[in-house]
Amino acid sequence: LEIVEPQVTFLEVARAAAIPAILYYLSIWLFVHFYSRRIGTVTLTQQDTGKRPLSLFEAAVFFGALGALIGLLLLSFSPFAAVTGALVVILLFSTVRKELNVGKAPRIGALGIFGLIVAGNLLRLQSQGELDLQSFSQTFEDILKSCIMGTVGLLVFGLCHPAWRPSFGTAMAKAARNGVSLVAASACVGIIIGIVQETGIATDFSTVIKGVVQTNLALALVGIMGCSIILGMGVPSVVCYLLMATLMGSLLGELGVIPLAAHLFIFYFGMMSMVTPPVALAGYAAASIAQANIMRTSLSAFAFSLVGFSLPFMFVYRPALLLMDQDKWNAWMEARKTGQGNAAELLEIAKSSYAPWSDLALAVGTGVIGVVALAAAIAGYLAKPANLLVRALLVAAAGGLLFPSSSANGSWINIGGGGLFVAALALNVILAPRSPDSATAAAAE
Repeated sequence: LEIVEPQVTFLEVARAAAIPAILYYLSIWLFVHFYSRRIGTVTLTQQDTGKRPLSLFEAAVFFGALGALIGLLLLSFSPFAAVTGALVVILLFSTVRKELNVGKAPRIGALGIFGLIVAGNLLRLQSQGELDLQSFSQTFEDILKSCIMGTVGLLVFGLCHPAWRPSFGTAMAKAARNGVSLVAASACVGIIIGIVQETGIATDFSTVIKGVVQTNLALALVGIMGCSIILGMGVPSVVCYLLMATLMGSLLGELGVIPLAAHLFIFYFGMMSMVTPPVALAGYAAASIAQANIMRTSLSAFAFSLVGFSLPFMFVYRPALLLMDQDKWNAWMEARKTGQGNAAELLEIAKSSYAPWSDLALAVGTGVIGVVALAAAIAGYLAKPANLLVRALLVAAAGGLLFPSSSANGSWINIGGGGLFVAALALNVILAPRSPDSATAAAAE
């Protein structure tokens, strides 16, 4: 949020990312559905998997912490305060967990220690005049800050109590192991970002790249996609985004891309590196869980995520997918570049304006049908199992429907893609081989 210029809030990012996220998860759901229908997968029961279902308490912990995190962000609290609130929910739930082999007295004692520390910090803030009871948001944030000390006391109590010590020790060890790599990488990236900002290398780098791509936005996007994917293979996705956004974010802005769209483009491809072979870290993790072949799992993850490689291009060329009005943002960018007009006023108008309904309907409509076409083509199923001809038509239809352009020619390409999708569906229904059951029934008649 901090490095996007102009500054954006969590709500603005969530609003912009909503439709692309829905399209992406829709594509994965459709792919799994079509593929399962094609191979005849049946529903698995608990007896088949040997795993117990999630208990109501575990679900409450998960959704309670997630709800606290998202709710606090939606209420415009800082990310630090939101994470603190979620951590408090998790720790308080952990004290009443039934699986914990302790009596009521230790549980009451742990909660009492937490409450006393929080109350003591609030009294200290009030005595120092730092507790603002007139403002709800400030008061609540002060309470969350006090809860930090309460959680520390709760952790110390857990480490001291013999029944809690193993669980707390294991949790803290896992957190340290999982976090140390990200902390180290982020620290190194912080050094790099500081050097980039102090030396101006980002401007020079963008100038060199711009000299190669000139005014060709498509070529610049392809280059940034490649850099993000390659860089993301070796570092965490967040670190990849920070580096690429620092180096290349200004270039996309100069080429007329809405700032938030440019940063989302970079972030998307930093994330897609997790499923891009040969270094598909998410595929490796999934393969270890499923006890499957690593490379086959990575290639399957890549196929499942193909829509994710087209979505960033779509919302750069069609900001309506981000619920943004391109004309309003163009006016702000022109005013900022030339110094003519009230850039601050135009920025507020652009940030509060939604895309016209016609542009939104066209972008979402073609996106949904294109996602269906691509998922059906890869899975090989659309109403019935599809042959190679139908799958080729579906790939062409998906390409036409997902073609990322808002120009008149782009609209005709979208219409052509829709026509190919209808033709593929009709052809598949007519030419697809009948199932063995229907063939047997026909022979009996």
